[in-house]
Amino acid sequence: MNIDGTRNILSAAAENSTPIFIVSTSDIYGKSTDVPFSEDSDRVLGPTNVSRWAYASAKVMDEYFARGYNQHDDLPVVIGRPFNVAGARQSSQPGTVIPTFVEQALNDEKIRVFGDGTQTRSFTHVEDTVRAIHRLMNTEDAYGEAFNIGAINRVSMLELAQIIVEKVNSDSSIETVPYDEVYDREFDDPPHKEPDISKIQSTIQYDPKYSLDDIIDDVVEYTTGQSSTQPDQYV
Repeated sequence: MNIDGTRNILSAAAENSTPIFIVSTSDIYGKSTDVPFSEDSDRVLGPTNVSRWAYASAKVMDEYFARGYNQHDDLPVVIGRPFNVAGARQSSQPGTVIPTFVEQALNDEKIRVFGDGTQTRSFTHVEDTVRAIHRLMNTEDAYGEAFNIGAINRVSMLELAQIIVEKVNSDSSIETVPYDEVYDREFDDPPHKEPDISKIQSTIQYDPKYSLDDIIDDVVEYTTGQSSTQPDQYV
């Protein structure tokens, strides 16, 4: 579905040279420990019996199709690789760690950190992500290129849980939970995710406006119903 849908959209867009933004993923870098990841970093993927690598591989194929249409049909296409986008109105579904930890902390529930908690992630505010996409799509030098969209704020999952507990003055305890107690199938979690953002900085003068503290504050305010701010305007 992912591959076929992307190819159909690119094919249709090529008929009229309609600009297209391809949302890829930081997962394409796989399990590499050579952080921060630059756009031309080598990828280290896990075995085919682990489903998350199917997703990563599908996104890689999306990128190849996008580059092909740009090179052979001159289609104005930009590839973005977002790193852990977060912010207000984000659902606390599996995989959305900040809203999940915030809800648990506000309710003084035990915060469950999967794995040993040493895995690290870099989080990007949704408004910084949207701003970056808008600027990239209005920059001809970005066409045919891939860009990391992220921020330099890598934090371990244990540190993230502790920050949130302190921010909301919670009585929550923090525990680590082995992956095999959470997932009923093989699970492979990249140890680190951190973007090199020098390429996007030099192309569109991208500079993340929001810090990790800002992201957490926005999620807390939204979760408690205190948020009254309006999203930034980009156009």
